[in-house]
Amino acid sequence: TPIQPPPQKRQERGQEREIRGLPDLSYVESAVGMIAAHGLDRSGKLIVLESTTYPGTTAKMRSLLELRAREHAKKGSGSDDTVGRAEDDDYFFLAFSPERVDPGNDMPIEAIPKLVGGTNCASGDVAMHFYRTTFEEVVLLSSAEAAEAAKLVENVYR
Repeated sequence: TPIQPPPQKRQERGQEREIRGLPDLSYVESAVGMIAAHGLDRSGKLIVLESTTYPGTTAKMRSLLELRAREHAKKGSGSDDTVGRAEDDDYFFLAFSPERVDPGNDMPIEAIPKLVGGTNCASGDVAMHFYRTTFEEVVLLSSAEAAEAAKLVENVYR
């Protein structure tokens, strides 16, 4: 069995969190909660995660968004449309697109190829079209997990 680092505790927004060598996703989870509570009032919104993270995070965020949207709607503060549609593939679009820079190169950021992968085909397509308005080249990957893994490989390479 692999050696696990001893758990560390730290105070975060009034709560103790046990850290076991995994990324701290509390800020991403907090943003997901705010989006679910206030940002899914109508369908068709694009949500893109750009924070460096491990493969599977964006899919986890999709499940969390769906759960929080249902909870919010059941409390009566969301629209009736949110209850049944939060899990539909086109109610919201969720993708991962890593931030990318080319250290030591003065190339403008829009000239660096932009990677994008959606949690489903529709999400990938919508995110690709969105980023094409800014970036010269957008590379649509097979999934959000592929985009997350590409960022990690790029970080290791450098």
